[in-house]
Amino acid sequence: MGIERINRRASVIGGTGLGGRQQSPVVARGPMFAGYDIPPQEVAELYKLYTQTGGPSWINHTNWFENKQCATWYGLTVAGGRVTAIDLRDNNLAGVTSFSPKPFLALTHLYAHKSTSNTTLSLRFALADLPASMQLFYAYATASLITGATSDFPATMHSISIRNTPSMITGPLADLTANMINFSVSTTQSLITGGASAMAAIAIDDIRLQTCPNMTIAAKDDIINRLYADRALFTNAAHDLNISGGEGPLTGVYQTSAAPSTPAEKAYALVNDQNAEGFLKWAITL
Repeated sequence: MGIERINRRASVIGGTGLGGRQQSPVVARGPMFAGYDIPPQEVAELYKLYTQTGGPSWINHTNWFENKQCATWYGLTVAGGRVTAIDLRDNNLAGVTSFSPKPFLALTHLYAHKSTSNTTLSLRFALADLPASMQLFYAYATASLITGATSDFPATMHSISIRNTPSMITGPLADLTANMINFSVSTTQSLITGGASAMAAIAIDDIRLQTCPNMTIAAKDDIINRLYADRALFTNAAHDLNISGGEGPLTGVYQTSAAPSTPAEKAYALVNDQNAEGFLKWAITL
């Protein structure tokens, strides 16, 4: 069934009743999503995504709403009767969409980011709408507005990149899931701190918070204090932190110290391990 026929199913139905009186129109509740190889609630969200982002003008929209075998649709991976991955990166998606990932109970990967297109795509949902199965979400360099707290990520989440979007994520690094490896929210409205408890994400290798205008000196200081307190816990040999831009530099002077006390001195220690403690050193951009 093509998209045109689906739209006709969703049209207003009216007519003339007994005595020549006009009947009240009956508005169909939406397209008929039965008979697909995935649950109707997943098809409904894909319909939103397709119709609200110019689906017919996508670079590749092979089989979308041309058949009911969603496993054959471009960019979808289906397993066990559920969508497990959506990959529509650089596919000329455009416009605001009310698409939500919440009904996709087996979804692990969602790629909607831009390299050469998708620049005006605007996904709008909360981190709390990510299903419990979610592992990776990329929507960077789009117009997407993703909101939520660092505590909202599913436990399985290991990578997020929503940099260069209007998104706003708040909360401490300490609340990130233990599986988090890549946390990239640079050039967003986010405000991230370090937190009062030890980080669970000890395998993290990339934290990108640069050019976030809401990042205060106090927030940056708190991040460095947290990483320094947890320095012996981290297990990745090539971890990076970028907190350049924002309100201003760290408190103190970036210099060697036998007993680092200011955030700037602690940052120096994280990079250089001048006291030969033996922890895995950081690459830090201030």
